[in-house]
Amino acid sequence: MNWLKNNRTSALVVGLAIVISIAAYLGLLTSDGAVKVRERESRIQAHLATIPGVFGIDDNLKEGPRELQLRIDDERAGPYGLTFEDLANALRAANDGILSSSFRAPSAVEDDDIRVLLEPAQRDRILDLLEVEVRSSTGHLIRLADVTDLQTSNGYLAYRRVNGQRAVTVFADVDDDLATSISVGRNLEARFADIRARFPQVDLIYGGEYQETNEAMANTFAAFPVALLLIYMLLATLFRSYLQPFIVLTSIPLGFAGIVFGVGALDYKISFSLLYASVGLAGVVVNDALVLVDFINRARRNGMPMLEAVAQAGAQRLRPVILTTMTTVAALLSMAFGLLGSSKSYGPFAAAIAFGLLFAMFGTLFAIPLSYATLSEWEDRGRRLFATLREARGSATGSGPMSGSNESETGVPV
Repeated sequence: MNWLKNNRTSALVVGLAIVISIAAYLGLLTSDGAVKVRERESRIQAHLATIPGVFGIDDNLKEGPRELQLRIDDERAGPYGLTFEDLANALRAANDGILSSSFRAPSAVEDDDIRVLLEPAQRDRILDLLEVEVRSSTGHLIRLADVTDLQTSNGYLAYRRVNGQRAVTVFADVDDDLATSISVGRNLEARFADIRARFPQVDLIYGGEYQETNEAMANTFAAFPVALLLIYMLLATLFRSYLQPFIVLTSIPLGFAGIVFGVGALDYKISFSLLYASVGLAGVVVNDALVLVDFINRARRNGMPMLEAVAQAGAQRLRPVILTTMTTVAALLSMAFGLLGSSKSYGPFAAAIAFGLLFAMFGTLFAIPLSYATLSEWEDRGRRLFATLREARGSATGSGPMSGSNESETGVPV
């Protein structure tokens, strides 16, 4: 992921799932200085504290023990040609030593390092370290105290980095009864939409559970047309028609209307299981329509008029359609209502399937016959118009009228 662009610093809000299934947020702010990181990160924490349902706000930038910092004075070190690397090497050699050679005893298996460093008595105090001398490019020995300033500050236990930049992580728990990862993420997006204008060196990128939810929704929306295409191809093969599959597919919007009603009535929230149920429902709600359309086609092939076949399909297939749907709905309603214990995963899934099937069943009994009759009427008009055009073209070329009466004898639209 390209978090850093044009040498800008990044901020990332990601999410994770903890043991008690409560969404937690992680905010990542990167900067070259810990002070700048703290400044930006504290603003996000302060805003998270104002959102209802967000608690336990914390970060992973923990302060460690006090540390000594030697800062080089360029004005004093410049005339001697000393650099930061020169002073750091001298201080490391005095305190940690320099590995000069190694030695292996006759009875030893491994080499022993020979390290050159100051005696403990010469490096016990802070002032002793300032007395360490470093040789300049002119050959003079210069004390560290002459070219550096000593400062003390609290360091950090660990630094997190993203693409080479220092990072701090902010996290918080979210009470599902008061907020969700989506609502909190959108709140942060709205609050920090102008982050680049207010903090030119900081970018805010949302991720984690909020990002995973958005990606899952995007993947679901991308997979849904593929599912519809596969359903259409199967129906077109079964009916041997390019148009009749659209009659069956009219059941899918009816099922989605049932999902909206059921989820809203039972006060379920949008979740991954609900999205998966919506895609799966598209392949289930077409069953009732499939039964009706297949019955009408069979009746018309046996010589029954179209309107009579449509009426007979509604009368004779009414009981099978209701029974097959209601058995499935009855089995899922107890889970949807949480009669034996509610579940945030299976409850929305069952509610989506049950109410989707229920709405699609009643809608199918009315919409499918109407759609079939309307499509058949349009096809008949199209055939008559096409036959008229062929006859007119045949008359204009002098070959006589061309018969098109056989196209209406099949009784089943193609």
